[in-house]
Amino acid sequence: MQNLLITFGCSWTYGTGVGYTPNMSKENYLEVAMDKNICDSKSFRGLLSKKYNFHNINFAEGGSSNQRQFRYAKTFFSDKLAENILYYKSKFRKIIVLWEI
Repeated sequence: MQNLLITFGCSWTYGTGVGYTPNMSKENYLEVAMDKNICDSKSFRGLLSKKYNFHNINFAEGGSSNQRQFRYAKTFFSDKLAENILYYKSKFRKIIVLWEI
Protein backbone atom coordinates (compact mmCIF):
# COMPACT_ATOMS: atom_id res chain seq x y z
CA MET A 1 0.00 0.00 0.00
CA GLN A 2 1.31 3.42 -1.00
CA ASN A 3 1.88 6.44 1.29
CA LEU A 4 0.31 9.84 0.65
CA LEU A 5 2.43 13.01 0.61
CA ILE A 6 0.44 16.25 0.87
CA THR A 7 2.56 19.32 0.10
CA PHE A 8 1.98 23.01 0.77
CA GLY A 9 4.31 25.89 -0.05
CA CYS A 10 5.51 28.42 -2.59
CA SER A 11 7.34 28.20 -5.91
CA TRP A 12 10.24 26.25 -4.41
CA THR A 13 7.91 23.45 -3.31
CA TYR A 14 6.00 23.64 -6.58
CA GLY A 15 9.25 23.25 -8.49
CA THR A 16 9.43 26.51 -10.41
CA GLY A 17 12.59 26.56 -12.49
CA VAL A 18 13.61 22.91 -12.14
CA GLY A 19 13.51 22.55 -15.92
CA TYR A 20 16.41 24.98 -16.32
CA THR A 21 19.50 23.70 -18.12
CA PRO A 22 22.84 25.52 -18.44
CA ASN A 23 22.98 28.06 -21.27
CA MET A 24 19.21 27.98 -21.73
CA SER A 25 17.83 31.20 -23.20
CA LYS A 26 15.48 33.31 -21.11
CA GLU A 27 12.65 32.59 -23.56
CA ASN A 28 13.16 28.83 -23.30
CA TYR A 29 13.38 29.06 -19.52
CA LEU A 30 10.12 30.99 -19.30
CA GLU A 31 8.44 28.31 -21.42
CA VAL A 32 9.37 25.52 -18.97
CA ALA A 33 9.68 27.35 -15.63
CA MET A 34 6.13 26.54 -14.47
CA ASP A 35 5.44 23.45 -16.60
CA LYS A 36 3.36 21.16 -14.38
CA ASN A 37 4.79 17.89 -15.69
CA ILE A 38 8.38 19.05 -15.28
CA CYS A 39 7.71 20.52 -11.83
CA ASP A 40 5.86 17.40 -10.66
CA SER A 41 8.72 15.12 -11.67
CA LYS A 42 11.87 17.17 -10.95
CA SER A 43 10.92 19.16 -7.82
CA PHE A 44 12.06 17.88 -4.44
CA ARG A 45 8.51 16.69 -3.71
CA GLY A 46 8.49 14.85 -7.04
CA LEU A 47 11.85 13.23 -6.33
CA LEU A 48 10.72 12.19 -2.84
CA SER A 49 7.49 10.79 -4.24
CA LYS A 50 9.33 8.76 -6.84
CA LYS A 51 12.04 7.48 -4.49
CA TYR A 52 9.65 6.46 -1.71
CA ASN A 53 6.63 5.59 -3.86
CA PHE A 54 4.40 8.37 -2.47
CA HIS A 55 1.27 9.62 -4.11
CA ASN A 56 1.56 13.44 -4.00
CA ILE A 57 -1.32 15.84 -3.57
CA ASN A 58 0.27 19.23 -4.13
CA PHE A 59 -1.18 22.59 -3.09
CA ALA A 60 2.06 24.58 -3.56
CA GLU A 61 2.05 27.28 -6.22
CA GLY A 62 4.53 29.70 -7.67
CA GLY A 63 4.09 33.07 -5.97
CA SER A 64 1.75 31.67 -3.35
CA SER A 65 1.53 33.30 0.06
CA ASN A 66 1.45 31.64 3.46
CA GLN A 67 -2.11 32.94 3.87
CA ARG A 68 -3.23 31.26 0.65
CA GLN A 69 -1.60 27.99 1.67
CA PHE A 70 -3.36 28.15 5.06
CA ARG A 71 -6.68 28.65 3.26
CA TYR A 72 -5.98 25.62 1.05
CA ALA A 73 -5.08 23.52 4.09
CA LYS A 74 -8.13 24.67 6.02
CA THR A 75 -10.39 23.77 3.12
CA PHE A 76 -8.71 20.42 2.48
CA PHE A 77 -8.59 19.30 6.10
CA SER A 78 -11.94 20.67 7.30
CA ASP A 79 -14.39 20.15 4.42
CA LYS A 80 -16.11 16.84 5.05
CA LEU A 81 -13.20 15.97 7.33
CA ALA A 82 -14.59 12.65 8.51
CA GLU A 83 -15.26 11.51 4.95
CA ASN A 84 -11.82 12.59 3.76
CA ILE A 85 -10.02 10.87 6.63
CA LEU A 86 -11.86 7.60 6.09
CA TYR A 87 -11.27 7.75 2.35
CA TYR A 88 -7.56 8.53 2.54
CA LYS A 89 -6.91 6.15 5.43
CA SER A 90 -8.48 3.31 3.47
CA LYS A 91 -6.45 4.11 0.37
CA PHE A 92 -3.02 4.93 1.85
CA ARG A 93 -0.86 3.35 4.52
CA LYS A 94 0.42 6.67 5.92
CA ILE A 95 -0.46 10.31 5.33
CA ILE A 96 2.49 12.71 5.46
CA VAL A 97 2.11 16.49 5.32
CA LEU A 98 5.10 18.53 4.18
CA TRP A 99 4.75 22.28 4.49
CA GLU A 100 7.46 24.64 3.30
CA ILE A 101 6.97 28.11 4.76
